Amino acid sequence: MSVALWIDGIPITSDEVYVTDLKMKFSILSEDKSGRLQSGEMKIFPIGTYYNYTWMFHRRSACSNEKWDSLCLLLSDPKSVHKVTLPFFEDSLQEFDMYISEGEIPLKKAVMDEKAMDFRYEWGDITVTFTAMQPQRR
Repeated sequence: MSVALWIDGIPITSDEVYVTDLKMKFSILSEDKSGRLQSGEMKIFPIGTYYNYTWMFHRRSACSNEKWDSLCLLLSDPKSVHKVTLPFFEDSLQEFDMYISEGEIPLKKAVMDEKAMDFRYEWGDITVTFTAMQPQRR
């Protein structure tokens, strides 16, 4: 399954890169004054529901090293907010303000370049977690 999405208005899926393993996770956060009363009853003051996403970027054979490195740098940019457009429940796309809270890129192999007497590194698929800046539901 390949998924259509955009980061800061840039389409991510293409002939060079595709996205799979999209997972939506939600968190219902409450105010600090939420908690148990002396009677044992739980009192909750919800702030809202935050939808966070994790997905994996895959490199197609047509993707140049420069394009792949550019995507890795975009995803690891410490920019505080990204505009991300992605699937939100059934048959809909929605734009969210999100930040990238973590990512992972495994090293696939290191190949010795005999001419340069140096190594060339090949990195694997990129897994990224986008975290909502504000609740999508209150």
